[in-house]
Amino acid sequence: MKEITRLIRCDRGHFYDGGRYEECPHCNNTTIPPVTEYIAQDAEEVKRPTVQEPVRVKSEKVFTDIYSNTERDAVTICCRTSALSNDNENHTMHYFQKTIGAEPVVGWVVCTKGMHFGEDFKIKSGRNFIGRSGSMNISLSADRAVSRDKHAILTYDPKKNVFMIQPGDSPELCYLNDETLLIPTQLKAYDKIALGESELMFIPFCSESFNWEDHKTND
Repeated sequence: MKEITRLIRCDRGHFYDGGRYEECPHCNNTTIPPVTEYIAQDAEEVKRPTVQEPVRVKSEKVFTDIYSNTERDAVTICCRTSALSNDNENHTMHYFQKTIGAEPVVGWVVCTKGMHFGEDFKIKSGRNFIGRSGSMNISLSADRAVSRDKHAILTYDPKKNVFMIQPGDSPELCYLNDETLLIPTQLKAYDKIALGESELMFIPFCSESFNWEDHKTND
């Protein structure tokens, strides 16, 4: 589990990493990261819950590692805090619901320079917005030089099986392989995308050798 730099509790009782998000990703109705991260001194021992089974734990104690890495990608974690009538302590109630299926990954970008150094970000089919906000598909929340919304847009077209990068709505510039990006441009493996103080390397999964459309047809 990634280290949390600054644990914050919002007004509605959600806990989130203030080092990664400017505002609560739960309240902001954004895509919650594959692993919702919390920090605690000691995690309370809890029985592994079945799907949709609520588990009550004290607010200062949290789940740390009850799912494997593979299962985490298929679990949506929602949290809310409520006061029990028979005591004065707040309790966090966790609901786990398995998602039906998973959106296939088509590629990744890996941060090779900047505050997110070493982190990888999944690319999904269609348009992937890059920005600082937690609502972005690729959220560079720690890089204050990145525009909050739509600094750049990375697109995968499943019909043509190609990746494109283009400027977003931000007035700030984006660079592809050290050249100013002004129009939609096709990406190649290991291309470098620079925005703000971050540099991302593009790693495709779908290519001439493989794409999900052919895989579904073969099945």
